[in-house]
Amino acid sequence: MKLLIVGNSEQPEFRFVLNRIPAEIFQKKIAFDYEKSELPDWIPTLVLVLQSFPGEFSSAEMDTLKTHFPISPRVVIQGSWCEGSRRTDPPPKGIHYLYWHEFHTLFPTEYAAWQKGLGTIWSQPEMGERDLWFLEEVHRPVEIPNFSPAPLTFRIQTEDYALYALLRDIFLRDAYWQKSISILPFSTTETSYDVLLFDFPDFQPATRERFSEFLLHTTPEKTVTFSEFPRVKEWLWLESLGVTALFSKPFRIRDLLRQSYPCFSLKKPNS
Repeated sequence: MKLLIVGNSEQPEFRFVLNRIPAEIFQKKIAFDYEKSELPDWIPTLVLVLQSFPGEFSSAEMDTLKTHFPISPRVVIQGSWCEGSRRTDPPPKGIHYLYWHEFHTLFPTEYAAWQKGLGTIWSQPEMGERDLWFLEEVHRPVEIPNFSPAPLTFRIQTEDYALYALLRDIFLRDAYWQKSISILPFSTTETSYDVLLFDFPDFQPATRERFSEFLLHTTPEKTVTFSEFPRVKEWLWLESLGVTALFSKPFRIRDLLRQSYPCFSLKKPNS
């Protein structure tokens, strides 16, 4: 896979994302005011456009990239200053777009699919709407877990019962899961579990302290967290504590499963 990255790659959230892309993926970075001579003579797998703020680039500038690389999907990665701008300043049609924290959690799943020759969300026609992304998820082969004989116990820590019920049902959605996983009750005080799913209502000092206390009492094999609009400093703090992933809400079920189980793998139909 080869990525052409256009924009300010030194902005903190973009640097965070790009530094965590697998090392085997080639990245060529150019500024948005590039010279034509800077464009590669190879065809990028994806053209990633880093949007720092609303209105940073025009439809004409995006069309120029399309002219140079007509078969390469254009993916706009939006920074924190763009949050909420889609309601008042919708992105141009014909472009895939998502926030930096969405890209960070989506990319491992899509890269795994690409490596196996399966369709990705960027295989779909470029559209301003995301309907086809979810259709791609529905038709793509499911991931098959390879569990050890010992069952896993999950603790879902949230003040929102609706989120608790959603996460519980995700991991207990059929008989196979029920044989392998047990979910602790809502508002449990149990300290013995294998996977912790922790919902951050905010990142105030009191909430951070409460989360740190959870990790003092037990060391889960996996810790997955949830938030509304995470920031890079919050990601870095969680990484320093050994957290597996931070999901912004809403999230895709497939990405959550991949982060919760490194033993998941994509299977081609009838394989």
